[in-house]
Amino acid sequence: MKLKFSILFIFICLVFSAVSQKSDKHYSLIMDYPKDAELNGVEGTIIVRFDLNAECSIHNISQDTILGFGCEKALLKSLCDLEEALKKDFDGVCVPMYSAKLPAVFELEKETLSWE
Repeated sequence: MKLKFSILFIFICLVFSAVSQKSDKHYSLIMDYPKDAELNGVEGTIIVRFDLNAECSIHNISQDTILGFGCEKALLKSLCDLEEALKKDFDGVCVPMYSAKLPAVFELEKETLSWE
């Protein structure tokens, strides 16, 4: 019998719902776990707040925690991707939102054992 250790990494998933007069849309943004965070075992949750204006632009971004090791950069990139998706899907016309709040969870899955 051989003991095998494996570590699986959970992707960060931000779920965002946007409402327009056309339809309800739901967005899931998936980011790769930042390599530096993975290598250093960094885990935590960042609560990000932002405003969405009528032109589907995200601004006034703030966060409650700094994890470092690339986590904030990955989160900002996903917000840029969200902004582009909203502009495309809603033809640049959104219902403004103020102080929208999303949790970004950075979590490494615990080690699992398997016997071979």
